[in-house]
Amino acid sequence: GDGGLYAELIRNRAFQGSDTVPASLDAWSPVNHAILSLQNGTDSLSPALHNYVRVSAAAIDNTQDTLRIGIANSGWWGLDVQVQPYTGSFFVKGSFNGSFSVALRSSATNETLASVDVPSKSVGSGWTKHEFSLAPSKAATTVNNSLEITFDASNATKYLDFSLISLFPPTYNNRTNGFRVELMEAIAELKPKFLRFPGGGNVNGILKGTQHKWNETIGPLETRLGRTAVWGYYETQGLGLIEYLHWCDDLGMEPSKHAAPQEVIFHVYKLLASHVLTEVLPSTADAGFGPLYWVSGCDNAMDASVFKAAVYNSTAAIPMEVPFDGVGEGTVAELTILTADDFSAENVLGGPDVVKHNISSLTAGSGGSYRFTLPDASVAVLRTS
Repeated sequence: GDGGLYAELIRNRAFQGSDTVPASLDAWSPVNHAILSLQNGTDSLSPALHNYVRVSAAAIDNTQDTLRIGIANSGWWGLDVQVQPYTGSFFVKGSFNGSFSVALRSSATNETLASVDVPSKSVGSGWTKHEFSLAPSKAATTVNNSLEITFDASNATKYLDFSLISLFPPTYNNRTNGFRVELMEAIAELKPKFLRFPGGGNVNGILKGTQHKWNETIGPLETRLGRTAVWGYYETQGLGLIEYLHWCDDLGMEPSKHAAPQEVIFHVYKLLASHVLTEVLPSTADAGFGPLYWVSGCDNAMDASVFKAAVYNSTAAIPMEVPFDGVGEGTVAELTILTADDFSAENVLGGPDVVKHNISSLTAGSGGSYRFTLPDASVAVLRTS
């Protein structure tokens, strides 16, 4: 996706983020006397893209020969500038009379590789989209290049706000918002017959609410929320459902969500994520962590107590006695245990599901304790009714 097959050249183009992957100005730097500040407010580009960068001028000596300020983006591990057409766009909010200068520039030598003036349509009352094309006359000798957008600060209000800044090279089959040509050509040589999407990591998600949701990957880019990816970064979801289908059309592949088995880990994620802890509670035990690992807490929204556990590398089944504060004798709880016949068991395409689901009802005994055993290589959730 981002930074790979998806051809977008601008990294962190819309300053997206989440609680676990905070929004930032990563890959962006000020040009000349600019001050960059990350903003978040109700006057953002869209409900989906609620962060933006504010570009303002520092106090400078007016005798200096330039008042042009702006922002620069270093791309994904650099920007490989070739002799080919580039197309891009950006959104601006704030009153500005004049033209924006958009340029591809060598960060090492400051040589301008391509530039264009973009007449301003920017106003203070809302966001306006500006589009541009760039045509370098020679290729850069390194990837140490950047895209710069600058403007004359003397013709603007105190600051201008920017969002969704995008730059694309030519794409495979000239698809808008498409894929890198050389990677698609390499895939085409493999003569693939099907494409499974979304991938396993996307289906699982890493936290509740981070799973791939196809309806959030369609429509204009400014309406795509993005999400925290399972590998620890934030995905723009510029590569969405329609782009996946174009990929299949262009390479003659059959789109399939069933061309690979449902992984064992999916069942684990589903069980653990389906029992949310709104509060983790302190707990004590007769033994330390290993081979039993656990966490206990409560789901305040459902007024339930929850115990989650996994057993790994045990020589025998582990007897359990789990009491909850405030849970009295006779309280019913549901115990779900996931197991398989073999520690290394895995699902194969067309074969049976190797994961066994054992669901039972337990009643709290004296002191509000629940008693059960957990076998090796098992994952379990105990939840009070």
